[in-house]
Amino acid sequence: MNFADLIARHPTDLGDFLLRDLEIAVDVFDAGWAHAARAGVGYAVFAPDEEAVLGGTAVLLRPGAPLLELPLRRAVALFGSIAPSAYRRDREPQSRTNALAMIRSAFAAAARSDPAGPDYRDWRPDGTVLRAVLAKELPFALRVESASDVDHALALFAELRVTGILVGGNSAVAERVAPVAAAGVSVVLDPLSAADTDRLLELPAALAAAKVPFAFASRAPRSIESGLYDQAALAVLHGLDPRAAWQALTAAPVAIYKLPASTALAVGASADFNVFVGDPASFTAHRVQVVRGGRIDIRALVFGN
Repeated sequence: MNFADLIARHPTDLGDFLLRDLEIAVDVFDAGWAHAARAGVGYAVFAPDEEAVLGGTAVLLRPGAPLLELPLRRAVALFGSIAPSAYRRDREPQSRTNALAMIRSAFAAAARSDPAGPDYRDWRPDGTVLRAVLAKELPFALRVESASDVDHALALFAELRVTGILVGGNSAVAERVAPVAAAGVSVVLDPLSAADTDRLLELPAALAAAKVPFAFASRAPRSIESGLYDQAALAVLHGLDPRAAWQALTAAPVAIYKLPASTALAVGASADFNVFVGDPASFTAHRVQVVRGGRIDIRALVFGN
C-alpha cells in the first residue's frame, strides 16, 4: 500500500489518515501478530510504507490486545525514505535529490503553517505531524540504503534540527558508525540473519561500543516475530554484550521512540515480562512463562515456544 498516494488523495493529518486506514494496513488476526503475542512481545511499533518519501506516522500496537485497544498511541514517529525503493518513474521523486527536495519543501511549508503545502502536484501532506517533528515532540525515522544515503540523512537531521532515526541500511551504517555516533542519532536495524556477513553481524557490537542507541526490528506481521530473539543471540555471538542485546529488545525502543513509561519494565508499569531458563540472549534459552498485564498468558505456554 502506497501511503504517499493516500496522502495525496486525503490531504489531512498524517496520524488521522493512518488511523483511518489501520484496518487495511494491519490485520490483527494475521499469524505474525498472533505469534508475536505468544512469543511475549508486549508492544510493537508498526511503521507505515517504507517505499514512500513521507509514509506517515508509526503507531504503537499491543499484539494480542482486544481490537478496541488498537492503537495504543497514534503517533510514535514520522517515517520517510530517501532509499531507491521510494523513487518513482512516473512522478516525483525520481532520485534522492528529488526526495530530499520534497522533504525540505514539506517541512518548510509546515514551519510557515502553509495550508497549501509543498508544490508537487497534489502531494500535500498536512503540517501538523511535521510541526510536531520540528518541535522534537516526535522523532523522524528515515530509511536509508547506501553510505551516501546515511550522509545525506545525517545532514538533513542537522539542518532541520530534529530527533533523527536511521532505519535499515545495515551495511551502510556499518561504514558510518563514527559519523552516526557524532550526530547523536539512533538506529533501527534491518533484521539480522545467520546468512549475513560477519561485518553485519558485528554491527550491533560496534554501535554499542560507539554508544549509538539501536534496536532490533522484524518484518512482522509479514514474517514471524520470534526472529527478534534470534537476532539478539546472533549479535551476542558476534561480540555484543548480552545486557546490551536485551536492552536493544526492551529499553532501547522505548527511548528511541519516546514511548510511554508504561511500556518499560519498571514500578507502576503494566507488568509485561517473559521468564526464561538460561540467558535470554542465547540460542539455548527456553521461555517458560509470559506475563501480560500482570497475568500469565496461557496461550504463550501452550503455543509460544
